[in-house]
Amino acid sequence: MNFMLEFSKNNIDNIQLYVGEFNEFIKDHAPSEVNYKEHPLNSHYTGIKVPRDFIFDVKGYYPSFFSYWKKCKKELIY
Repeated sequence: MNFMLEFSKNNIDNIQLYVGEFNEFIKDHAPSEVNYKEHPLNSHYTGIKVPRDFIFDVKGYYPSFFSYWKKCKKELIY
């Protein structure tokens, strides 16, 4: 966390860090616009949902990591 915060300070002008619940942030600060990355844990967020980035184009459900990984490995360029 410390590395990321230091990296952000040097690379993102006017960055601010908030630690707390999303709903409390909205209530306390009433931002005019909220952008957030899509993630299963963020389903209760409101605002502009930005699609998350994926390393591979593999889609679907896989019962184990290794069945998923076998498909992903085919996309790797050595």
